[in-house]
Amino acid sequence: MNLLDYKNLIDGKPIHIATVNSDNNPNLAVASDVRVIEENKIIISVN
Repeated sequence: MNLLDYKNLIDGKPIHIATVNSDNNPNLAVASDVRVIEENKIIISVN
């Protein structure tokens, strides 16, 4: 997948990031700012 194809959908939009730790406890964060910097790299800012 080339993230540059989705740059207009991703850049500057908030997204949700969900993970699960080793004890199966969910974690959820809202990334307030996301930027595509290369075809396979993004920068995520979580406040």
